[in-house]
Amino acid sequence: MKYRKLSFMIIFISVLLAVYLQPIFYPIKTEINSQSNTIKLKQPRPQQNAENIAADIYAQMIGQDINTIREKLPKELQNVDTGYGYTEYLFANQHQNFDLLTNHNGKIQELTVFGNKGKVGNHFHLGMDLEDLISQAVISSSLSIKMQDKEYQFELSEEDMNYRPFISYNNQVYAICYFHPITGKLFAIRYLDAHYLLKVAPYQLIKGQYETYDNENRLANWEALSVQKANYFLTLFSRLDEKKYQIDDSESASVANEALAQFEQSPEKILSTARILQLKEIRTQRTEPFFTFTTDEMKHLTDSLQSENVRGIFLAPSIDCMDVAMQLQTNPILHNKLINNQSKVLSIAFHKQDMLVLILDE
Repeated sequence: MKYRKLSFMIIFISVLLAVYLQPIFYPIKTEINSQSNTIKLKQPRPQQNAENIAADIYAQMIGQDINTIREKLPKELQNVDTGYGYTEYLFANQHQNFDLLTNHNGKIQELTVFGNKGKVGNHFHLGMDLEDLISQAVISSSLSIKMQDKEYQFELSEEDMNYRPFISYNNQVYAICYFHPITGKLFAIRYLDAHYLLKVAPYQLIKGQYETYDNENRLANWEALSVQKANYFLTLFSRLDEKKYQIDDSESASVANEALAQFEQSPEKILSTARILQLKEIRTQRTEPFFTFTTDEMKHLTDSLQSENVRGIFLAPSIDCMDVAMQLQTNPILHNKLINNQSKVLSIAFHKQDMLVLILDE
């Protein structure tokens, strides 16, 4: 009997050891077939800066007078005064679109090429993927800028590296390359000088301070400018986004205008005291790149509207329309608010540095 018990215990322990040790000595081989469109990169060290490449035709346009390069661009569709010392222009042909931003002297500080296909400069083309871009240029997770004896340093997140990597040119011009969050394809390249890059603030700034939009035109007719900017944005966004939104409904446009006016008049009904102070700091000191409503704050705003199935996005500062459009397209949180399978109407309103987009599902 003792021998039977001993034999049983030996066999039992042997089976347990075989079961538990099998994964160690004979690991199961599995293949992971990723369905993600996002290309994951091994990020370079934060202190590494990208190599400068030779300025292409568009990088060379930065700093030039817009009147000297008009003949190199297609037909002008629209232009709008931002109210903060800049004028924004939209040019387009069959395949490509061009958004330009000039300062009060008519000098170009920003130029964006966007569309579905077509060559951009010497090395890139719209529709290429991230691996193609890496084969043509070195990208980095860190960008250092020295301007007027001040030093600035941006640090890119993994999300930035996948959707918004940058390129440095040898003429002190920078380009942000925008990849679509769903297709993974390059759909826009945005060229900027250092000064305007600090205003756009596409990445986290770990050294220095974001530039503020302090050149406000105090004589501007803000009501008229708001309507013009909304029209410009809707034209721009309809050419940028593949989805077809209904955007010419004058009745729906009044919904966003009414909601934004209510907020500007009584922000305490939507935001806490701390959040109101945070928004004021964004406008005056620019402690963060941008300010947007939380889900609960937006619900407080939309609940006051007599409409069902309303979603919204509040964004500040919203000075140039191209910057706003790019944030809506590449920021996952903001972009997800635009996506569903229902047809929708966009209602847009601007007021000085603030913008409200309402998505009205039919």
